[in-house]
Amino acid sequence: RAQAAKFSPLGPPRKIDRMGERSMMRTVDGPVAGHALAPALTPNVAATMRGLGALLMASLLNASAASAGAAKASLIKGVSYGPVPLKSVEGASQLPEDDWFCDEAVPMWGPAGRADLRNIKNLGANFVRLYGNNPNNDHANFLDEARAEGLSVAAGMSDYPYYQQQSPANCQATKFNCFTQVKPLYLKNLQNGFLTSDGQYHSALKYMNILNE
Repeated sequence: RAQAAKFSPLGPPRKIDRMGERSMMRTVDGPVAGHALAPALTPNVAATMRGLGALLMASLLNASAASAGAAKASLIKGVSYGPVPLKSVEGASQLPEDDWFCDEAVPMWGPAGRADLRNIKNLGANFVRLYGNNPNNDHANFLDEARAEGLSVAAGMSDYPYYQQQSPANCQATKFNCFTQVKPLYLKNLQNGFLTSDGQYHSALKYMNILNE
């Protein structure tokens, strides 16, 4: 520290008060109290430093805005979609199935009918959670329409293989080792819309819920 002050053109070496650990260094503007003060910057260097500081601040602000934008874009705002058109348990029990993303339900979710997917999007959602799923039904059209509306999809697997299936036996009969029941049904899902012609998952399909509750 003494060496640095010795060769400074700005004044005599600083004096240190050992009791208070305060130092004095003479600058072009006069003596300033401190601990490790550097010589004053030339106008060109000072301007450069100010420019770099402004650039750094702008970069940090842009990075912060980009991070916030990415977080907002990845935030799930979802709607659970199971539009059972009956108000009683007895009536609902008469439904042959609860697969609402098959082609038979196009009048409900398609643009030519009730346009449920568009209405869900207009509510501000970006995600649709499904429940019923008959793997024998094709689901490509629903996934295409969801993608067109800017919606991601979380498909669900029906509880049919777990409790209702008789042949082969359901999961209760195999002590809830459900591999033999679930694998063939999921394969049918892949063949009926979950995979595209190039063998990739449909871009609208983001999650698959294989067991509900």
